[in-house]
Amino acid sequence: MQESLRVFIDESGVHDNSPVVTVAMYAGQPVDWRLFAQDWNAAKHPINIIHAVDCANRTGEFDGWDRDKRNAFAAKLLPVLPRHNLVGVAVGINLEHFRAAMAAHPELVDMVGTPYSACFQWAVQTFLNMMGQYGADQPVQFFHEHNDYEAEARVAFKFVQTHRPTKEPIALSFISKADAVELQAADVLAYEANHVLRSPKGARRPSWDAIDPDRNIITLKHYGEDNMQILVSTLLDFRRRALAAGWDGIVDPNG
Repeated sequence: MQESLRVFIDESGVHDNSPVVTVAMYAGQPVDWRLFAQDWNAAKHPINIIHAVDCANRTGEFDGWDRDKRNAFAAKLLPVLPRHNLVGVAVGINLEHFRAAMAAHPELVDMVGTPYSACFQWAVQTFLNMMGQYGADQPVQFFHEHNDYEAEARVAFKFVQTHRPTKEPIALSFISKADAVELQAADVLAYEANHVLRSPKGARRPSWDAIDPDRNIITLKHYGEDNMQILVSTLLDFRRRALAAGWDGIVDPNG
C-alpha cells in the first residue's frame, strides 16, 4: 500500500489581535519526517514542546531565559527545518480587508465562514493545487492540532475534500504537539509567516532567513488591500464550479 504524504498544519494570529490570520503547513514523506524528528528532538533539548510564541516572548518553558540564551537556542534549532526534504505553504489573510470584501459577497461568507475557516480552506486548497501542478497522486494525510479551531477545521476540510481539484485520497486527523514533533515545525512556520505577512513588502526577519534561506522551500500567499479582489474572484469561481457540480450552496456546520 502506498504511504501517504504527511502534512502538519498550525495557525497564528488568532489570539493576539494580529491584523493577519495565518494558516501554515509543512509536507513531507514519512521517511523524511522520521529523519526530521531525530534532528529536531536533539536540537530542542532541554525544551519538551516548541511553542514559537513562548520562545519569542520567553514564557512557558522559556521562562527565565535571557535574550542571548533564547537567540542562541533559535540559531541552533531553526536551521533544522531547511536541512530536511520538507516543503511549506503559508497563507495569510488581512482581517480588515477580508471583512470589507466579504460584506459585499454574503454568498461567500456562507461558503468560507470565519476568517480562520477561509484561511484554513485556502491553505489546504493551495497545497492541493501545488500537488496537481507537480503531478503528484499519492494519498495525503493532514494533521491538525487539537485546539479551539478543530470544529472549524473539520467543516472547511470537508468542503475542500468534496470540491478539491485533484482526486488523490485526502484525510484529516487531530493530534497534540506533545505527540507529534512535526506539529512543532508547523507552529514555527505559522508564527514566522504571520510576522512576515503582517508587512509582506517589508524586510524579512533573521528567523525567516533561517527557515527558508534560499526562498525556495516556503510558498507564501498574502491577501490584503492590494489583491483581496483576486481572492474574492477565485472564491466566486470556485463557488460557481461547486454549484455546477451539484453542491447545494450549504456548508454543513456539523462537518
